[in-house]
Amino acid sequence: MKHLSANGMMDNIMGQGEMKHLLTIGMMDNIMGEGDMKHLLTSDMMDNIMGEGEMKHLLTIGMLDNIMGEGEMKHLLTIGMLDNIMGEGEMKHLLTTGMLDNIMGEGELKHLLTSGMMDNIMGEGEMKHLLTIGMLDNIMGEGEMKHLLTIGMLDNIMGEGEMKHLLTIGMLDNIMGEGEMKHLLTIGMLDNIMGEGEMKHLLTTGMMDNIMGEGEMKHLLTIGMLDNIMGEGEMKHLLTIGMLDNIMGEGEMKHLLTIGMMDNIMGEGEIKHLLTIGMMDNIMGEGEMKHLLTIGMLDNIMGEGEMKHLLTIGMMDNIMGEGEMKHLLTIGMLDNIMGEGEMKHLLTIGMLDNIMGEGEMKHLLTTGMMDNIMGEGEMKHLLTIGMMDNIMGEGEMKHLLTILLV
Repeated sequence: MKHLSANGMMDNIMGQGEMKHLLTIGMMDNIMGEGDMKHLLTSDMMDNIMGEGEMKHLLTIGMLDNIMGEGEMKHLLTIGMLDNIMGEGEMKHLLTTGMLDNIMGEGELKHLLTSGMMDNIMGEGEMKHLLTIGMLDNIMGEGEMKHLLTIGMLDNIMGEGEMKHLLTIGMLDNIMGEGEMKHLLTIGMLDNIMGEGEMKHLLTTGMMDNIMGEGEMKHLLTIGMLDNIMGEGEMKHLLTIGMLDNIMGEGEMKHLLTIGMMDNIMGEGEIKHLLTIGMMDNIMGEGEMKHLLTIGMLDNIMGEGEMKHLLTIGMMDNIMGEGEMKHLLTIGMLDNIMGEGEMKHLLTIGMLDNIMGEGEMKHLLTTGMMDNIMGEGEMKHLLTIGMMDNIMGEGEMKHLLTILLV
């Protein structure tokens, strides 16, 4: 993988130059080992797309690299949404995914995700260690998933100490054991996070024990009611992943971690808990990489502090299998997020259906129609992986994204 992703200049995106290096994916090199895929994605210039500068960089999915290969899924979805992050220019380096390098190696996942430094994001230094995923290294080991995801300390994020134990996923260790998946996810107590008691039972996943039973995953995650969390009713159904149930039918490890809550944790609307990675589930299996990185949506984070829908990753789990997973990810309606109707169809990944077919991955990601997002119909920038024709409305076709599938 030589120049797999050369985002290059994503500078001066805002028009005032506030957001300099919004997303520097950096080194996404040597993923293959044979260097077969050269210029898979050359986003290159995704600058000054709007004209008014409102929506600069809506979606940079990044890498859909070497999906098939030997039938292994190398790197299914990288990055996602770094949308409208600035607003007032507070958020500088929102996400620096960093090194997605040498992912395969001997077939073990080495450094799957090293988010690295997501510090000093706010500008006032309120959000220090927002997300330190840390070491997602040597995940396989003996073939059992040992420390699959150790998000670690998401503590004292506020600076005032309001958010103490925001997310303590804790021990996701020795998940397999007998292969049944016992304590898959015990998010536990995410209660009384605010200090004013606004967010009480933010996420009570509850009993996720003895999930297997007959080997089918029954109700793995029922996020349930994430409704009316704010008190003003602004954020109603922030994330209702809903039913990620009985996806496989053979009980191979359905869905290891389903995001949780990225809800207006602050109270001032500053955005506390920006990104909670989500799913790093059943990555190896038979050596096929199931779901490498699904960061998902970092959409419209700042704005006026509305924080409509921070992260709707959904499910990119166990994609290969026997082709059972048809509608892998249907983010669905991310419509009318802003309230003024500016962002209409922000991301309609749409149909990730019939991915397997004969076991080859057919249409892995069909972003589909991301048109008329702004409300003026200019079609600012978005990401149309397939047809990027006649995007502007006058058919100018400015130059957004040229995916070169080798």
